[in-house]
Amino acid sequence: MMSSSSSSSSSSSSSSSSSSQGKAIGVSIGCILGMFPLFFMSDEKEKKKKKKKEEEEEKEAHTPSS
Repeated sequence: MMSSSSSSSSSSSSSSSSSSQGKAIGVSIGCILGMFPLFFMSDEKEKKKKKKKEEEEEKEAHTPSS
């Protein structure tokens, strides 16, 4: 099935520009969607630091102060 645009319109600057812009927008959206799961990943080092800090606070809370 042939598209309604002719071969001369597909080589015009506005068509070429629109195609390039569409591709750039598509790649940008794809990259953003691809990075989205990274927001929900937590760093193992951060978990260890948080756990260590909680353990220290817990020890301080149970240790009688002088």
